[in-house]
Parts: sequence; structure tokens; C-alpha cells
Amino acid sequence: MTEALGRSNPGTALAYHTLNPNSRWGGEYGATYNQYFEGSGGPSDENLYTYMNQGYYEQAAVINYNRQPDMPVTQGASYAIFLHAGRTTSAGCLSTSLDIVNRFVRTSRPGDRIIMGAVDDIFTPFSSNPWGAISAKYAQTGGPAGGMGSPTSDEIGGLKNGGAFQNYQGGAIIWSPATGARISRGAIRGAWASQNFEYGPLGYPTSDEVGGLRAGGVFQNYEGGAILWSPASGAHISSGPIRDKYATLGFENSGLGYPVTEVITGMKEGGTFQNYQGGAIIWHPSYGARLSVGAIRNVWASQNFEHGPLGFPTTDEYAAPSGLAQNYQGGVIYFTPGVDTFAVSGEIFRKHESMNRSLGYAASPQVAIKDGGYYQNFQRGSILWSPATGAHVSIGGTRDAWARAGFENGVLGYPTSDELPVKDGVYQTYQGGGHLLDATPRRPHYGIRLSGQVRRLGRTSHLGVPRVRQGGRSQGGRFFPEL
Repeated sequence: MTEALGRSNPGTALAYHTLNPNSRWGGEYGATYNQYFEGSGGPSDENLYTYMNQGYYEQAAVINYNRQPDMPVTQGASYAIFLHAGRTTSAGCLSTSLDIVNRFVRTSRPGDRIIMGAVDDIFTPFSSNPWGAISAKYAQTGGPAGGMGSPTSDEIGGLKNGGAFQNYQGGAIIWSPATGARISRGAIRGAWASQNFEYGPLGYPTSDEVGGLRAGGVFQNYEGGAILWSPASGAHISSGPIRDKYATLGFENSGLGYPVTEVITGMKEGGTFQNYQGGAIIWHPSYGARLSVGAIRNVWASQNFEHGPLGFPTTDEYAAPSGLAQNYQGGVIYFTPGVDTFAVSGEIFRKHESMNRSLGYAASPQVAIKDGGYYQNFQRGSILWSPATGAHVSIGGTRDAWARAGFENGVLGYPTSDELPVKDGVYQTYQGGGHLLDATPRRPHYGIRLSGQVRRLGRTSHLGVPRVRQGGRSQGGRFFPEL
């Protein structure tokens, strides 16, 4: 495309000649051959002004290959062809409507090329709007020589929200008024197809694929989320509140890495989850999206995830004394380096909470013991529970004395109270008696079992705190020898 000419310039980047009575196209051999000039001309020079007024060249684009920059002008070798608008056809040129020629002239640029020949030899059997957004996007990819290859379908409209698409050997180009023209291909396109394309929850793509991610990954954004792909994880959808949580962590650059499943629905209480290379994100209507990773996640898994006694996580991991912790509907899991990771749940958890977790982190799992009971050790003591006695704390000197008596397997059985303050000490009751701890600083600490008449005197009798263990026998009685 070298230039354009006609009655008035419609607005073009091509050189434009407004025709006047002296306008000629050179047919005579010489310096003006095969080009526009102004002058009287010779017998073989075309009078453009006259032809325009006769209805031939109201507007014309010049298709010319016998001139620079493609080749030097060769006298008599060839002649320009006009794509023109007028009331009639002309020999050797192309005639069409004024509207089409004006549009063609407005969109042409210096250096644009025209391919001419038999349709089946030059063009595919598929068509698209040559001035449309899909064609423009296709041109940006390099056309048939680019990554999309040749078209394999017509441009098809009538999609949701006025959209259109065209398929190619290497994928498709999708357009909508709101999102523009976007390329869709490969594994990411396959994942989008599994969601029913633009009619699914993702809607239309809002970006092309974006590469250069960690570990060779790629992503593409959509109206309703994104699809991420990596060589190790494949293509998976990221959407909704789980995606929002993923974003706050840094997407694939976080410890989670890439998603390895879709968002899975149908959990109890309306929950959803998505697994990642480094863990999972769990969402619940009441607790939002929570991160589940590492040793704490492993313990939760061992308790059957949300179906176990712990239920759903209600917090992310947080710093706890000497380690990390994560809260759940029915308990807490502690991770303590150098100790291990343990879950606290059920009645023992409720007791732990009622004490504002003053015993510190869990130092053992919950262990089943006699009569259907359980115990769990903590940083600063233990909590024991049985169906008959409920949950009670065992700490300090009373715990030491209870241990010497054989814990719940001894004559005392399970504790039936926590420690209670008395004068000069503390007191704790058990199924088989009680223990006192002398708290006077100048005296040693020891435990005493109370029974019979001693117990009936009451906790705060005038006798005060016993100073020795109950022991010794004389005719079936008991006495208190010095320790």
C-alpha cells in the first residue's frame, strides 16, 4: 500500500492526494511512470480528476509493487491497481462501496501488504471480522507463522455477555466487551473447559497466560479467579475465599507452593478445602479460610480432620510458649520443638480452657487409663478425666504424693477435685481419701492420706495440717510416726 487518492481525505496514515484538474497517474515512460504527479501529462497518462467525476475514483487506495521500497521502478513492467469506490467497475482494478474503501484507507499504514490470488490458495476456509479485536489479537501473535497457527473455525459470536471466539491450531482467542481479546491454550485452557468455559464460575479470561513464575509455572486470570499451572502440579483453579487467603500468603511463592487439587466442596457444615504442595487451606462459613500445614496438620489428619473430635480449624497457627499452636472447634494442637506435637480435645480441653491454659503446652497425647478415663501431661502438670469424677488438675507436691500412692491405680483412685487452699497448705480430694500439702516455707513438703476419724474432723479442724504420713498399725489402728 503506497498511497491513497480521491475527493477528500477520510483520515489515513498513507500519503494522500486530493484530486484536482491537474492530477495524473503516469503511464508515459519516464520519470513520472507509475506514480502520481500533477501536470498536463501525455496521451498514456490517466487524468484522475476526470475519472473521479465520471464515478470511478471517488476514493481509491493504491496497490503498487513496481516501485520502492520493494523494487526499483521498471518502465513498462507493471502498473498500479486501485481499490476504488465509484458508480461502476473499471478494467484491471477492484471496485467496491465507498464505505468499505474509506474504512480500508483509514486503517491502512505505510508498508501494509496486500495478498492477491485465488481464495483457496491464499486464504483459509474460515473467516473472521478483519477489523475486529480477535483478528487484531491474532496478528499480534504473528498470524499463521506464530504460536496460534492457522484458524480452525470461523469467528463465532453470540456467547454470554456478547462475547465471541475463534479456534486455531494452537488454542483459541476469546473476546468479550468487558475483558477484551485473550488467548486460551494448553493445560490452562483444558482446566477452563472443565468448568464450562465462560459459562462456568470463572467467566471470561481477563489476561493472557503469564509465565516466569517459580519452578516454571504459569497463570491466567479470569473474572472469577485464576488457573495456575506448573510442571510438577498441573493446572488447577484458584478462586473464592480460599484464593483470597492464598493471596495473603504470597501465592506460589509461599510455603504452600502450587495447588494440587481444585477447591473441594461438600464437607460437613458447608466447608471447603484446597490442597497445595505444602499443605492446605480450609474454609468454614463461621471461621473463614485457615491455613493447615506441617506437624500440626499431620496430627489433625491422624484425628480424621474435620470429622474427628477437633472439627474445623478456627485460627491459623500462632506463636505459643515454646512453640506453635492452632485452635479448632473442639480443641487445640500444640507443636513444641524438642517435645512433639499433641492434640488436646474433649473434656480435658474444656478443663484446659477453663484454666486459661495455665498448665502450658501439651507434653503427651491423651492416654486411656482405667475405668474409661484419660490423662494428658502438660508443661506444668496433668489433667485427668474419668466418667465418674470428671476432669481435674494434678500438679506439684500433691501429684508427687499421689504418684507414690500409685496414681489412679492405688488406694486413692482418681482425683475428685482440683487443689483447694487450706491453712498452711492445699488440699485435694480423691475417690479413696484426700491429700494435704504443707506449704509452710520452713517445713518440708509431703502428702498425707486422710481416712476414718481423721477425715471426719474436717478440712479446717483445730488439728491443723498433719506433719507425717498416716502409717503403722496397732490392733487395727493407725498412728503417725516421725518421717
